[in-house]
Amino acid sequence: MSNPKKIDGVKNQNEAKRELLKIKEQAKTISPIKLMQAQSEKFKLWTSLFLDKSNKAYFGNRVRCALAVYDTDDYATAAKIGSQNYKKLQLLNNAVLEADGFGILEAMRLGRKKVEEGDYDDYDRFMERLGIFEPKPMEKKLELVNTFDFTKLGEMILKSRRERGLIE
Repeated sequence: MSNPKKIDGVKNQNEAKRELLKIKEQAKTISPIKLMQAQSEKFKLWTSLFLDKSNKAYFGNRVRCALAVYDTDDYATAAKIGSQNYKKLQLLNNAVLEADGFGILEAMRLGRKKVEEGDYDDYDRFMERLGIFEPKPMEKKLELVNTFDFTKLGEMILKSRRERGLIE
């Protein structure tokens, strides 16, 4: 059985999973600074664009950053690259926090303090950012607005029937 080919620099799912597992394992033994230095120059450039708040065109946009940094014009390819890089960035983020002494225990202490203060939303968003909580699904709000004037319903039916030749 042959390995699936790479398309425009995008790794297949198995390769991407292996790379993420490798980073997880490295995060346990290597310092976060060395772990970040071990990443490719393109990943570092992607990360700097993705996290640059002063650059509104790229800040937080995975796909646009990938289109700018990697050699591709294909949106689907850039989306895959951006997704892989974002997962890698989340793993590195957690490794840096753990190395700085901000692990799950410290997060729980912060959570208890937030609960006592009655400010749950900040804590939930923070824990989602750390990857400890799963993000809540977005609620779709659908507003139906009726713009039809029912007072003229009879007139409109008669007019429609006349136009179609059903009545004279």
